[in-house]
Parts: sequence; C-alpha cells; structure tokens
Amino acid sequence: MDLKQTARDEAREPVVQPGRFWWIAGSLTAAAGFLLALAHTPVMGSRAMASAPSLMAGGPTGGDQPGGRTMAQVSIPAGWTVQQSAAVISFLSAIAAGMGVWGLWLRRQVALRTRALQERLEREAALERSFRELIEQAHDFIFTVDGSGRFRSGNPSFQRAVGVESATWTDIALEDVLSPPCCETIRRLLEDETASDAPLRIETRLRGPSGRELQVELSLRRTQAVDGSPVVQCIGRDITARKQMEEELFRSRQMLRMILDAAPNRIFWKDRNSVYLGCNRAFAEDCGLPDPDAIVGKTDYDLPWHTDAERYRADDQEVMSTGQAKINYEEPQTRPDGSIAWLRTSKVPIRDARGEIIGVLGTYEDITAVRQAQEALAHASNLFQTMMEHCPDMIYFKDRQSRFVHYSRAFVERYGLTDPNALIGKTDFDIFTEEHARPAYEDEQEIMRTGRPIVGKLEKETHADGRVTWALTTKVPWRNAQGEIIGTFGISKDITELKQAEDQLRYERELFQTLLDNIPDAIYFKDRQSRFVRFSRALLDKLPQVGQAQDLVGKTDFDIFTEEHARPAFEDEQRIIATGEPVIGKVEKETHKDGRVTWCLTTKMPWRNARGEIIGTFGISKDITELKKAEAELEQVHRRLVDASRLAGMAEVASDVLHNVGNVLNSINVSCSMLLDRVRQNRFANLARVPQLLREHIGHLDHFLTEDPRGKHLPGYLEAVSQALTEQQEFLLAELGQVRDHVEHIKQIVAMQQNYARLAGIEEQIDPTQLMEDALRINAAALTRHTVNLVREFEPAPPILVDRHKVLQILVNLIRNAKYAVSDSGRPDKRIIARIRREGEAWLVLEIEDNGVGIPAENLTKIFTHGFTTRPNGHGFGLHSSALAAKALGGTLTAHSDGPGRGARFTLRIPYKSSTATS
Repeated sequence: MDLKQTARDEAREPVVQPGRFWWIAGSLTAAAGFLLALAHTPVMGSRAMASAPSLMAGGPTGGDQPGGRTMAQVSIPAGWTVQQSAAVISFLSAIAAGMGVWGLWLRRQVALRTRALQERLEREAALERSFRELIEQAHDFIFTVDGSGRFRSGNPSFQRAVGVESATWTDIALEDVLSPPCCETIRRLLEDETASDAPLRIETRLRGPSGRELQVELSLRRTQAVDGSPVVQCIGRDITARKQMEEELFRSRQMLRMILDAAPNRIFWKDRNSVYLGCNRAFAEDCGLPDPDAIVGKTDYDLPWHTDAERYRADDQEVMSTGQAKINYEEPQTRPDGSIAWLRTSKVPIRDARGEIIGVLGTYEDITAVRQAQEALAHASNLFQTMMEHCPDMIYFKDRQSRFVHYSRAFVERYGLTDPNALIGKTDFDIFTEEHARPAYEDEQEIMRTGRPIVGKLEKETHADGRVTWALTTKVPWRNAQGEIIGTFGISKDITELKQAEDQLRYERELFQTLLDNIPDAIYFKDRQSRFVRFSRALLDKLPQVGQAQDLVGKTDFDIFTEEHARPAFEDEQRIIATGEPVIGKVEKETHKDGRVTWCLTTKMPWRNARGEIIGTFGISKDITELKKAEAELEQVHRRLVDASRLAGMAEVASDVLHNVGNVLNSINVSCSMLLDRVRQNRFANLARVPQLLREHIGHLDHFLTEDPRGKHLPGYLEAVSQALTEQQEFLLAELGQVRDHVEHIKQIVAMQQNYARLAGIEEQIDPTQLMEDALRINAAALTRHTVNLVREFEPAPPILVDRHKVLQILVNLIRNAKYAVSDSGRPDKRIIARIRREGEAWLVLEIEDNGVGIPAENLTKIFTHGFTTRPNGHGFGLHSSALAAKALGGTLTAHSDGPGRGARFTLRIPYKSSTATS
C-alpha cells in the first residue's frame, strides 16, 4: 500500500522540463543566426578573414549584443565565412531544438507511464478489495493451517461452519474440526518440503463444537507464509447436499431399475448400430436370458426373433436417421417356441447433451391377448351394467355434495324402492339417522378434499325405522377424464350376519388353538440359523430330555440329535432358505443322543415375512416309528392281497370269456333255430307221391304226362320243387357258414383269454374296414331279424397294427348293445351307423351310433363299471371288458348320449403305431 501511495504522490508533482528550455534556446540561436546571415548577405562572396577579427572583437553591432563580450573572445579560424558560421549556428540550433523535442516526448512518456501506473495501482487496489470481499463473502471454506497444526486464518463461511470467532482460532486444535485422516494428510504436507505446489484434493468430514458434521471436498496446497514458515492453504466446499443428491441419485437409479424390472412393458435401448445397451427384466425373459445384463452387446440377430431382425433394424435406423419417433405401431414377433406374437411398439431417438442422436429407446407390450379380446371390449358397458344389476353388494356414485347420482339394483332392493330413481339427488340424511349419515358425509368430503380412499371401513348403519345393520364399506374418489375429483363412489357389503357370527368365529379360533396344542404331529418354526423359535406341544413331548419350552428356544437339531440326523436336517433347511423350494414328505431317521431311534415323515417349507423374504423354515413331522415296525407285517399282507387279486382277476377274466362266448352262442342259437324252423317247414310232403304215380302208369307214361290232368302238372311241380330245394340249400349253407364263423370266433375268444394269462396278444396289420365288416357279419343275423337299417360311413383309412381279436371283441359288444337299444325303443325306423374315420395322423376312430333308447346323463359315468347294467337280464360285463380291452390297446372307449330316447354313440379311439416299435 505504501508503494502505491508513493506512486500516486509522484504522479502529482511537477515534472522536470529540460526539453522546453533547450527548445527555446535553440529557437533563439537559430533566429539570431538567421538575422546575422541576412545582415552580411552583400559581402557573402568576399572572404571574411579581415572582418572576422573586428566582428569577433565586437564591432559596431557586437558591443550591443548581450553576448558580445563572449563572442569577442572566440577565435575564428582563417577562411571562416559568415555562411559557415550561420550553418554551425543553425546546426547547433537544430540540435537544441531536437533535444527540446526529445524532452517534450520524454515528458509525455513519463506522464503516460505515471498515469498507467496510477490506473494499475487503482485497479490492483480495487481487485484487492474485490478479492477480499470475495473471500469474505465466499460460500466455500477458506482457511490456513500453520506448521504447528493450528488454524491461522479462516473466512466467515469457515467460521460459521465450525462455530468460532476469528479471535479464537489459536484455541482450536485441528483434530477438533477435521477428521483424523485429513489431519494426517495436512501434517504430511507441512513436513514434506519437497511437496508439489499442485493442490491435493480429498474428501473429509468437518465438524463444529455443536457436533454438526458436514461432508467437505478440500483442496490442500503447501506454501510459505511471509515469515517463510510452511503453511497449508485449504479451500473447502460443502458437498453434503451433493452427497445427499448422489445417494438420492443412486436410490433413484435403483428405483428406476426396480420400476423397469417391475414394469409389464418390455423396455430396451440400443446404440446407433442397433446393438443392445440394456433392457428391463421382462424383455430379458422374452429373450430367454437369465438377467438384463446379458443383453449388452447383442443384436436382434442373436435373439430368438432373428428372422425378424432385419425389419427391426430398419425401424431403428429410420427413427435415428429422421429423428422422428414411431409411436404405438403394431408388428409381429417370433417367439422362442416358434409361435407368432403381436406387439404394440414405440421407438424414440436418444439424444446426448448436444442434441445429437446416439441411439434408440424402445418399448413394447404384447397385445396378442388384446387382439383376441377386442371383441370382448365391445361388451364392456354391458358387463358394467350387468354388474350393477346383479352384484349382491351395494354400489353407488355420489356428486361433490354427496348426493346419489347412480346406484346398483342391490341398493334399490335393499331399501325397498318402488321407483329405481327415487334416491337420485338425495343424501344419506334422507335414508339414515344422523348417527350414521353425519360420519358418512364427513368421510366423503374428506375423500374429495384429500383424494385418499377409505378401504374396508366397518360402518354401523342406523335406519330411520330403528333397524341396525353393519356394512363393510370402501369409498374412493370419482374422477373425470382430466383427473379432477367430481365425487365419490363406493361399495358397501352387508356384513350384519358376519357380525353376528363373530362369537362363533372366536369360538372356532379357540378350537384351532386347541388343535395346535393337542395335535399329535410335531410342528416347529426355525430361524435362518435353524434355531427353534416356536413349536407345538407334541414336539416338546417327543423330547423328554428338554424340560421346559424355553429350554428348546434358540437350540438346533445338533443339541438334540446326533450328527447322523442333525446334519442332513440342517442342510435341508439351509437349502430351503437358499432356494425357496420345500421338502415334501421326506422319511427321516432320527437318532437321539440317548440312543433312541425314531422315524418321522417330514414336510418343511420356507418361512416368509410380510415382504416375502425368507426368514427361516417351518415344518411338520409325523411320527411313523410304529408304521416302520409294521412294515414286515404289511409286506406279508400285501403278498396275500396280491394272491387274492390274482384270483379275482382270473374270475373277472372268466366272466368276460363267458360273456363274449355267450354273445356268440346267442347268434349260434338263433342260426340253429332258423335252420330247425326251415327244416320243419315241410313244403315237399307231396313229393313222395310222385314215384308212386310214375309206377302206377308205367307203360303209358307218355299218355299220363300228356293227357292226365295230374300228369300234366307233374313237370311244373318237379321244377318248383327243384327251385325250392336250391333256395333251401343256399339258406342252409349260409346259416351253417355263420355257425362255423361263430364257432371260430368262440375259439378265438377262448384263445385270447388264455393269452391273458400268458403272453400279450399278437398284433397284425389289418384293414379297419375288414375289422368293422367282420364285426357286422357276426351280428348280421340278429340285425336282419330285428329289421335294423345298417348304415356304413367308412372314410379311407390305412391299415393299423393292432390285436385283431380285441378290437373285434369290442365292436361285437358295441353292435350287440346298439341292436338291443334300437329294439327296446319300439320305433319303426331302427338305425345303426357304423363309422370309420381318421383323427389326425395318429388315431383311428371306430364309432357305433344308434337311434335307440339313449343313456341318461347320470349313467354316462357308470356304464363302463364292472357289473353295471340297465337291462333286466344283463350282467354288466360287456362294456367293462370292452373298456379294459381299449385301454390295453393304448386307446380309449367313450360314450355320448343327448339323453333318453335320443340314441347313443360309442367311440373307440386306437393309436397308429409302427411294427418296428411294436416288435
């Protein structure tokens, strides 16, 4: 400051002016020389040697010159002329004038430099004041620490932060304000004479006497004080808010990740090359990836929809090249299983801070179900009205004055309103007493004021007629399309009966607690370290070495059982805690420390808290020690049961044999009866008289045959007899052929049933049409006898590898039952349809359909049961054995009927299989 003041004073003092003096002197000398030259102009051509002494001696004019005496003393060289003198004088005048000009310039420069210096000093003073004000007013903490580890100075912000005055700096130790690591760093800087001048940045905590702590970012720089001692200049910035913001940012990012992962929409983002940079969990699951991080670096060509990758890439490039977002456009996607899904996709460009596009952000939702549900959306209003009409709970809407606007039919019925619109515009005060109406009104006004709903509030409703009812009410704000609250709507469920049942419920809870206390199975809860927390009385009774319940709390299986049982149990529980997968019905051998061995059937599950976190395990162990002891006896009983079952199976097989043989024998009996009836019809009784007549007319047979009336008829009679015998022969042959087929079928049935006890039936490739025709042929006589119209509906079907006799047994039974059904119906148009068709490439379907008596719905589930029949003389073996045979073939036998009198349809489904697989 002294130097600056001195400079200012010097700038104000007069400046020495040598230039002005020399300029004036030079000007006067030049003028004198000029005048002298003019005076001697006439003799300028002569030599001045003679006149020069007189002139120098002070001639007539020299004595009058102020400097004449001096000039008279000057010795002028010989030959010197006046012109030469004038030239010298002019030269000297020019030098004097130049020196004057130089003096003027020098004075000007000094003045300019002085003014510049003064302005610089003023600027530096102003800068110093600004700097000092800046330090004084700075929000950053600025302080200095000397070599003794004490504060030397500090700005007001630092003083306020630590809560001290500037006069008390020396009383505060460094450790009282800064953290130990920061103090150690400052001391190292003070001790290190070779420390760099570059500032050292650290983060630390700063605390004041009040205990308040701040997060501070410090810049430390070692320097020297005026006296040369080392000091550390510290500039600190309060980053508490920044740290809090960083933590908040971290939480926000975590929350964003949680929101992204919880969002049902799939979200992803890519760079300019359509390479994935990230996605949410739902998108990763669509890609078949374990977590969202696995998507980084992949492209659409690496994902299940690689066939659509080029189209997706074109969309990305279009968005990034145009900078225009594509919003809510629909596109197909190939799923990992090959199916096609429909997506509603939006893509927007991602821009950096300079506004340049650096990638694309996309989101989509699977609208496959939405597409399928579009037709259902048209019924939304109808569904709402249906709910309002049929919901048993009371639903109502109110305006901002709590006046009814709309309500459900249950509301109308609850209050016995004859006019459904009678309550529109009214309030609860018009229905209930003040006791209920006032709180309800206040609740609704509070909902509209705050926007917070009331959920599941128990309300006592006092009616004007004295009745008291209870309702469980939920009320929420009613908003318009702009989100403004325009009223409330609520749902009230009548729980009067529930209130009346509270006592009963309390009693049942007591019963439940009693059950827990007395159940013979051991129930227990364990924490994450497999220590007992809660348990049932049965567990305590099972452990006689544990005296009281509190003695078991905190213990593990290792304190009760040996390592042999405790270790596997502990590992099971830790696995449940780690994976969340339960252990169901595990048989455990418990070896107690007292030598006892018990067995139990254990189920263990993860124990979760309200947030779904696994906090331990709980289990139920049923003591099966006695069951284990009884295993030997049970095995013996099992063997006896197996023997008995085998005998029972043989009896059932015998029943099936008798039934199937009986079906064929019925057909044989019918054929034999028809043969007997045909033979008994003696249409040829007169045939024996023909030989007699011929013998009587031997010798004149020509006359007898041509003239006798009896002889004339004899050739025609013999022709008719011959034709009748031919017909009868054909009929007998046909019937005997059917008898032979029936006997062959009986042999096959017996052989097939014999094979049940030995080997599986022989399978062969057979035409389905041939199978059906064989079954129809066996029943042909019975169908003809009962005048049943047989309809064949055969679709082309390839041969099938199957046990022919099992299929034939099923079809014969079905056709026979259909014949009985149409016969018992009494209708004249009795009809049976035999149908062959394919069901896909894997199944052959054989159906027998009739228009007979039908099957009641309650019997459809019982007709395949062994012994079930609806016929008076039936035995219930046929359909049962047929169902078993169909199952043995790997197929199914099902029945369908629309009800009594509407016929029935039996469907046999048999799978196609290769001969190689069968062999």
